[in-house]
Amino acid sequence: MWDWKYLDVAIAVVGFLVQCGLAYLGLALTHWKRKALFASFVLVGLVFTAFAVIRGIDSAAKVQAQLETIAKNTEQPPSVTVNPTPVVVNPPAPQQAKLQFTLLPLGPNGRITDAASATIVNGVVTVAFTAKNIGAAQANNGQIWIQICDGCKFAAEPEGSDAPPSDPTVRRKRFDRLHKGAYFDSTTLSIVPPAELSSFTIAFKYACEQCAPIDNEHPQKLRVSITP
Repeated sequence: MWDWKYLDVAIAVVGFLVQCGLAYLGLALTHWKRKALFASFVLVGLVFTAFAVIRGIDSAAKVQAQLETIAKNTEQPPSVTVNPTPVVVNPPAPQQAKLQFTLLPLGPNGRITDAASATIVNGVVTVAFTAKNIGAAQANNGQIWIQICDGCKFAAEPEGSDAPPSDPTVRRKRFDRLHKGAYFDSTTLSIVPPAELSSFTIAFKYACEQCAPIDNEHPQKLRVSITP
C-alpha cells in the first residue's frame, strides 16, 4: 500500500531542486570547479532536506496515533476494577458496673468513708457498711464477699448472708440488681476482734454480670479503729 509520506518527501525534494536549478543558472558561465562545489552542496542539501521531511512526517504520525488512542478511550473508556481496602471497626467496649464499698455514716456531701472509729461493747464492735455502683452500667445478678480479719469472729450473722464451709471469716450476700449511682441497703456487722487489737480491716470483693473479673489480689479494704 502506498505510503503518502513519500509524496511529501518528493514534493520537498523537487522544491529544493528547483531552487538549486535557479541557482545553477547563475553559475552557468562560471569556472567548472565552482560548478563541482555547487553540485556537492546540492547533494548534501538534498540528503538533509529529505531526512528532515521524513522525521517531521514520523513525528506527526506518532502524535496522530496518540490522539486516536485518546479518542478511542473517550468513546469506550477501559474498565478499571478497584478493590477497596476493608475497614475494620472495633466495637466499643461494653460498659461496666463498679462497686465502691464504704462504712456508714457517709462523709460530708456523701463522701465515701474507708476508715472510721467504733466502740467495743462486751467485746463486740458493731459497724455498718454499704456499696455504691459508681460504674457506667447497672449491676445485675451479683454477689459480694465480706472477709473479716484473721482471729476475728462474727458475733452475729449479717442479715441475708451465708457462710462458705471452708472459711469462717467470710460471708456472702447475693443481689439481683443495683442501678447506676445507687447504694445497697446498709448491712450491719457485729465482730469480735482479738483483745490485743486496736484496729482491724474488713475486705470486700464482688462480682456481677456487668462487672470486671474479680481481683482476688486487691480487695477493697475498710479500716475500723477500736475505741473503749
